[in-house]
Amino acid sequence: MKQDFIFDMETSDPDDVLTLCLLANHKYANLRAVTVTPGTNEQIGLVKHVLKRLGLDIPVGGFRINDESMWVSPYYYKWLGKFQAAISDDEGYKIIQETIKKYPNTTVVTGAPLKNFT
Repeated sequence: MKQDFIFDMETSDPDDVLTLCLLANHKYANLRAVTVTPGTNEQIGLVKHVLKRLGLDIPVGGFRINDESMWVSPYYYKWLGKFQAAISDDEGYKIIQETIKKYPNTTVVTGAPLKNFT
């Protein structure tokens, strides 16, 4: 049986995106949503780019919607090439609430400060 997950992440170093890839591809995991701290457009674009390459179309949110700040490590551009900034699907806490309401046995995994939970 598969377990539902929400992944709350950041993008200052590669460990969280590697965790994202693991959760997106593991045979016993259903990744249902991703939240990003702080959730700038650049970060949302990175996460959506990775999810698209992994064949997933799930909600992605953060707590700084439409923030144009740069919070993505240059490592990702070397690894993935150019990707476009994107807009958050909603505020992170709303995505978490909606996902848990829809999938009540969801496990939350976080590698970031808990900004999306407030």
